[in-house]
Amino acid sequence: MLNAPALPGPDGIGAAFLAESLISFILIAVVLTVSNTQKLARFTGLFAGACVATFIIWESPYSGMSMNPARTLGSAVLPGLWTALWIYFLAPPLGMLAAALRTRV
Repeated sequence: MLNAPALPGPDGIGAAFLAESLISFILIAVVLTVSNTQKLARFTGLFAGACVATFIIWESPYSGMSMNPARTLGSAVLPGLWTALWIYFLAPPLGMLAAALRTRV
């Protein structure tokens, strides 16, 4: 089964960049917070899965819901879709870094 390529939605590259940064920030903040809370740590996978499922529902129209540069590259190679690929290599790591710096557990 092939993955659909991640491409910016009709709101453009700015919205896609912001959306990818935001979902990456939220995911890492949730994982760091939950995994470092003794009573919730065993549910970290459930929290992460719920985040990803939610992101697929509401964020995919803005950027195609990548959050993973390897996933984006893999689905772009075969069809040769290089449209705004830089977004998917830059936004997620920046969002994750911001979450790690903000959370500091």
